[in-house]
Amino acid sequence: MPAYRVEFAASVRRDFQRLAPSTRSRVDERIKSLAMEPRRGSQKLTGQSAHRARVGDHRILYEIDDGARVITITRVRHYREVYSSWRADHSAGDTSRGPHWITRVARADR
Repeated sequence: MPAYRVEFAASVRRDFQRLAPSTRSRVDERIKSLAMEPRRGSQKLTGQSAHRARVGDHRILYEIDDGARVITITRVRHYREVYSSWRADHSAGDTSRGPHWITRVARADR
Protein backbone atom coordinates (compact mmCIF):
# COMPACT_ATOMS: atom_id res chain seq x y z
CA MET A 1 0.00 0.00 0.00
CA PRO A 2 1.40 3.44 -0.92
CA ALA A 3 2.60 5.65 1.89
CA TYR A 4 1.11 8.74 0.20
CA ARG A 5 -2.06 9.25 -1.82
CA VAL A 6 -1.43 10.71 -5.29
CA GLU A 7 -3.69 13.42 -6.67
CA PHE A 8 -3.47 15.10 -10.06
CA ALA A 9 -4.09 18.70 -11.05
CA ALA A 10 -6.66 19.08 -13.84
CA SER A 11 -3.98 20.05 -16.39
CA VAL A 12 -2.06 16.81 -15.88
CA ARG A 13 -4.60 14.80 -17.89
CA ARG A 14 -3.74 16.89 -20.95
CA ASP A 15 -0.02 16.50 -20.18
CA PHE A 16 -0.41 12.70 -20.12
CA GLN A 17 -2.28 12.64 -23.43
CA ARG A 18 0.62 14.47 -25.09
CA LEU A 19 3.20 11.87 -24.02
CA ALA A 20 4.32 9.00 -26.21
CA PRO A 21 3.01 5.64 -24.92
CA SER A 22 6.46 4.43 -23.86
CA THR A 23 7.14 7.66 -21.97
CA ARG A 24 3.68 7.55 -20.42
CA SER A 25 4.34 4.12 -18.93
CA ARG A 26 7.73 5.23 -17.54
CA VAL A 27 6.13 8.33 -15.99
CA ASP A 28 3.38 6.16 -14.50
CA GLU A 29 5.98 3.88 -12.87
CA ARG A 30 7.85 6.89 -11.47
CA ILE A 31 4.65 8.32 -9.98
CA LYS A 32 3.97 4.97 -8.30
CA SER A 33 7.45 5.05 -6.78
CA LEU A 34 6.86 8.63 -5.59
CA ALA A 35 3.81 7.40 -3.69
CA MET A 36 6.09 5.13 -1.66
CA GLU A 37 8.99 7.55 -1.13
CA PRO A 38 8.19 11.06 -2.43
CA ARG A 39 11.62 12.59 -1.78
CA ARG A 40 13.84 9.78 -3.00
CA GLY A 41 15.58 10.65 -6.26
CA SER A 42 13.90 14.04 -6.51
CA GLN A 43 14.98 17.61 -6.02
CA LYS A 44 13.17 20.41 -4.23
CA LEU A 45 12.75 23.58 -6.26
CA THR A 46 14.54 26.46 -4.56
CA GLY A 47 12.22 28.85 -2.79
CA GLN A 48 9.15 26.72 -3.52
CA SER A 49 7.22 23.92 -1.90
CA ALA A 50 7.38 21.92 -5.15
CA HIS A 51 9.69 19.05 -6.07
CA ARG A 52 10.74 17.65 -9.41
CA ALA A 53 11.48 14.13 -10.56
CA ARG A 54 13.23 13.20 -13.80
CA VAL A 55 11.98 10.62 -16.28
CA GLY A 56 14.38 10.82 -19.21
CA ASP A 57 13.84 14.20 -20.86
CA HIS A 58 10.58 14.75 -18.99
CA ARG A 59 9.95 16.23 -15.56
CA ILE A 60 7.24 15.57 -13.02
CA LEU A 61 6.52 18.60 -10.83
CA TYR A 62 4.68 17.87 -7.62
CA GLU A 63 3.95 19.15 -4.14
CA ILE A 64 4.04 17.10 -0.96
CA ASP A 65 1.63 17.54 1.96
CA ASP A 66 3.20 15.48 4.74
CA GLY A 67 0.37 16.21 7.18
CA ALA A 68 -2.31 14.78 4.89
CA ARG A 69 0.15 12.30 3.27
CA VAL A 70 -0.81 13.53 -0.21
CA ILE A 71 1.29 14.17 -3.31
CA THR A 72 -0.24 16.52 -5.87
CA ILE A 73 1.16 16.16 -9.38
CA THR A 74 1.00 19.59 -11.03
CA ARG A 75 2.89 19.12 -14.32
CA VAL A 76 4.31 16.34 -16.50
CA ARG A 77 6.14 17.78 -19.48
CA HIS A 78 9.38 17.87 -21.45
CA TYR A 79 12.11 19.67 -19.53
CA ARG A 80 12.14 22.55 -22.03
CA GLU A 81 8.49 23.32 -21.34
CA VAL A 82 7.81 22.30 -17.77
CA TYR A 83 9.40 25.16 -15.83
CA SER A 84 8.18 28.05 -17.98
CA SER A 85 4.57 26.85 -17.90
CA TRP A 86 4.74 26.10 -14.17
CA ARG A 87 6.32 29.49 -13.42
CA ALA A 88 3.47 31.26 -15.21
CA ASP A 89 0.89 29.44 -13.08
CA HIS A 90 2.65 29.86 -9.73
CA SER A 91 4.19 33.32 -9.80
CA ALA A 92 1.28 35.61 -10.56
CA GLY A 93 2.38 39.01 -9.37
CA ASP A 94 5.44 37.70 -7.51
CA THR A 95 8.58 39.31 -8.92
CA SER A 96 10.66 39.11 -5.74
CA ARG A 97 12.53 35.99 -6.84
CA GLY A 98 13.98 37.35 -10.07
CA PRO A 99 13.61 36.01 -13.59
CA HIS A 100 15.25 32.60 -13.09
CA TRP A 101 14.01 31.58 -9.66
CA ILE A 102 12.29 28.38 -10.79
CA THR A 103 15.22 26.84 -12.65
CA ARG A 104 17.45 26.63 -9.58
CA VAL A 105 17.04 23.41 -7.61
CA ALA A 106 18.40 22.24 -4.27
CA ARG A 107 19.08 18.69 -3.19
CA ALA A 108 16.18 17.11 -1.31
CA ASP A 109 16.80 16.18 2.31
CA ARG A 110 17.38 12.48 2.65
